[in-house]
Amino acid sequence: MFDLTDPDWACNEVWEPIDRALRIPIIFSGDAWEECLLAIRSLLRTLLEIDDDMTRVLKSREGVGIGFVDGDLHIAWCR
Repeated sequence: MFDLTDPDWACNEVWEPIDRALRIPIIFSGDAWEECLLAIRSLLRTLLEIDDDMTRVLKSREGVGIGFVDGDLHIAWCR
């Protein structure tokens, strides 16, 4: 359950995709994971500014976070 005060809120998965890997072209993401995270975070924030069906689904939840499995989670949007 989403909780801004608990950094481990996303550890209990409520949904699991069939394919757990997200393939991101290196030309977009850069060579380092830090560059990749910044690029995808920026892309997600831009997406969340658009008012369409996809963003309404994301915004129907308490929050949207992004990060790597073994790293910190960054909140891109929350109510």
